[in-house]
Amino acid sequence: MAIYTLTTNLIENLKLSDISIFASLFYELANNESEHKLAIDHNKIVLDLYGQANVDTSIEQYYKQWIDFLSKVLFNDNVCEFITVELKTINDKNLAFLEVASKVNGDKNIIVYSRNNNCPYVCDRKNEVEYKRKNIRVLDKGDAIKEINNKNVIYEISTKGDHAPVVIGNNNTL
Repeated sequence: MAIYTLTTNLIENLKLSDISIFASLFYELANNESEHKLAIDHNKIVLDLYGQANVDTSIEQYYKQWIDFLSKVLFNDNVCEFITVELKTINDKNLAFLEVASKVNGDKNIIVYSRNNNCPYVCDRKNEVEYKRKNIRVLDKGDAIKEINNKNVIYEISTKGDHAPVVIGNNNTL
């Protein structure tokens, strides 16, 4: 089982052209049947940071739906890994996400929008950042989607007409 820390860097840089990320990454991490989990601090400060994220208006509806969904499934043991970590004294949200990732037992993974542009972390040649003597692997959105889905499925979100968005993957409606 792999555990991932989503950052607001990812969330705040999403655009309408990134809409498939909700099906292929966000909902996949919040799926209780997935072998992947989302890292959340035990005081749920990370959730507050998600709620305060400055989201592009073009994806706001999809993001709010995901936040609502996450809040409903949050206490399912198979969805999140609650990490015992103290974030109340950390004023920098980017450091807060590193702190959570650094306390994960096993592989430490953090997901950003891009490692090349506007990345809050300086990565080495292995795409890792060292924080408090722990190596944390930094994945950009594309690498995270490939790793978490571990399959070549193309997701699409149909927004045609006056109907609610429909997520389509592998020629099936999800």
